[in-house]
Amino acid sequence: MNKNTVLGRRRMLMCALFSMPLLTALPVQAKSEPLNIADAINKAGRQRMLSQRIAKAYAQLVLGIYPERARTMLNNSVALFESQLAELTAFSPTSEIRALYRQLAEVWEPYRKSATAIASIAGLKQVAALNEGVLHTAHVATLALEKQSGSAVGHLVNVSGRERMLSQRCAKFSLFRAAGLRDDAVEKGLADARKEFESGLAELKAAPQNTLEINNQLLLASSQWGFFVSAMNSYELGAQNQTSLQYIAASSDHVLEVMDATTAMYQSIYRV
Repeated sequence: MNKNTVLGRRRMLMCALFSMPLLTALPVQAKSEPLNIADAINKAGRQRMLSQRIAKAYAQLVLGIYPERARTMLNNSVALFESQLAELTAFSPTSEIRALYRQLAEVWEPYRKSATAIASIAGLKQVAALNEGVLHTAHVATLALEKQSGSAVGHLVNVSGRERMLSQRCAKFSLFRAAGLRDDAVEKGLADARKEFESGLAELKAAPQNTLEINNQLLLASSQWGFFVSAMNSYELGAQNQTSLQYIAASSDHVLEVMDATTAMYQSIYRV
């Protein structure tokens, strides 16, 4: 690929990404209204996403990528995680699920402390080590709620919600690499997350429960994922190109916003 082609692609990405509004769909705090099982699956799945979004925001602070925005993102994500954790613990319909949320609270606390400390490379290594345990426990709890629902739509809420997490996970690993965390776990994690997002999107597109509105939303998700993939591919490891890293941070948020809206659509067609 010649230099002019690369520059042209980067200009196209910048115009597409920064002509779109900043992520506004996610709440800062969980609503206090009573949950049904579809609500719970959505919020439980959002906990997975927040575990990755917090790590991504911390990496942005280390790298100086939209630092003010990253600080707000981190603070809001921590606040939302904690309010949803309390809400989901109170909702827990079985002793097994309640125990999972007690376990999540235990792994969350050291992660929260590391993620809200002053950003540094040493701190980033701690965040990298701790976020996986939070993600794993939140995922197991989400699967338990999906099983409790016994519904095909409950499964779609879970899969769609997981796409939100994968958007932030891809960005997290991309920024980890840029910050110098380049071990095999990071490389494999990024490759696996990209494949898993595409597999999840294909499953959602094939779902017979889809409405016209959901199908249109999934088309939008595909286009935003394409921009995000181009952003990830445009970054040259070791080049420390801030513009490319900005593409990664911004385009991952556009994918997240689209998938959060899609998840809400699946939630709305759930029937008890």
